[in-house]
Amino acid sequence: MSHSSKAMDLSAYRQMVQETLQRLQLDKRTPQALYAPIRYTLEQEGAKRVRPVLALLMQAFLRPEAPLVASPAVALEVFHNFTLLHDDVMDNSPVRRGKPSVYAKYGLTPAILSGDAMLILAYQMLTEEVSPEMLSDLMRDFNRMATLVMEGQQLDLEYERLDSVSKEQYLEMVGYKTAVLIATATRFGAILSKVDAEQVEHAYNFGWNLGIAFQLQDDYLDLYGDSETFGKPLGGDILEGKKTILHTLAYATASQAQRQALTGAMRRPNEQADEKISKVKALYDEMKVAIQVQTLVRDYLAEAQKALESLEAFTGREATSLRAFVSKLAERNT
Repeated sequence: MSHSSKAMDLSAYRQMVQETLQRLQLDKRTPQALYAPIRYTLEQEGAKRVRPVLALLMQAFLRPEAPLVASPAVALEVFHNFTLLHDDVMDNSPVRRGKPSVYAKYGLTPAILSGDAMLILAYQMLTEEVSPEMLSDLMRDFNRMATLVMEGQQLDLEYERLDSVSKEQYLEMVGYKTAVLIATATRFGAILSKVDAEQVEHAYNFGWNLGIAFQLQDDYLDLYGDSETFGKPLGGDILEGKKTILHTLAYATASQAQRQALTGAMRRPNEQADEKISKVKALYDEMKVAIQVQTLVRDYLAEAQKALESLEAFTGREATSLRAFVSKLAERNT
């Protein structure tokens, strides 16, 4: 189902995503033991729908006279949520978006099986509303993205067992695990707008840099955010041993004594969770890591803006909605 691309606010784009998800009719499919966890995941209130909204915003900007094509964009949202179901299993996470995770609410087997079903649903949605010649490009990019996300997840798991990772290793990992999905969303928007290859590449670069900034901010909020607005307890990355940008920058700038103290704090048992988080945070504060991360976020947002300026030069129009989206992301606390 196509939609008008006349100027809309973000809530209207999110509503379009919701309407497309409702066409899956998950409440009517059987067995419900398979589809109820999917519905629980996809219908949670407050979901930002970052990826499909970006794809739709890019379409509306690049080709405002054409109807919006929602289904391939929403396929990315379904895929993203599939990865979250399996991430929560791997991380043993009891909470997702401030509510019990599927893993906690339904159990291990449903989280795995329903996640698998979501992946299939994503592929089904990818094939809707598009011509065969356009589908080949979308399918190629979707498969490349999916492969990189899995590689990024594996690197993330491997890095948990190391005392430290380099900034380059970290950026590669989050590029694969997070940025490539957002970049594929903006690329989808360009492909569906039928612009030339150069503009598709600018759209991808915009999404890639935006995605890196998004993950850096997520790392920051995990420790320095507000637990109520963030939707889960603070310091979870520390307890899971994740080598976030906070840890990476701290280790790179620390003295030998600080490195030893940080390694010792990260190796503390999780039974001492509060003390462990407090000790690591104190070391981060000592090294002014929070300031370094916010500087890096601004750097990547600036690169995203440069790519957007190239698209604006091509169209001769200002990407008002996309610029507002970037500003909103830079200021987010959830």
